[in-house]
Amino acid sequence: MPAFFDTNTNLSRTLALPEMATAIGDHALQLARAKHTPLPGNQSLAELLALPAFLDNFKYNLAKGAAAALAESDSRLEAIYFMDDLNPD
Repeated sequence: MPAFFDTNTNLSRTLALPEMATAIGDHALQLARAKHTPLPGNQSLAELLALPAFLDNFKYNLAKGAAAALAESDSRLEAIYFMDDLNPD
């Protein structure tokens, strides 16, 4: 798990924004892949992203990672809401 998910450290303050964004994305992808294995064969990322359940899990973990990084960087943050506006439901 990336350091910025650990609320006992301030390591996110030492990461540049591009490094943090990459780490959040990599971690979200790792979590989504772990939830959707074993899948038949070695599917490419494009094939996985075409699966609605995989894509939803990936987006959720991206939002969760971004929220964790924001919460760690600003103690005044009280709430973060995730809204999937691509879903018409």
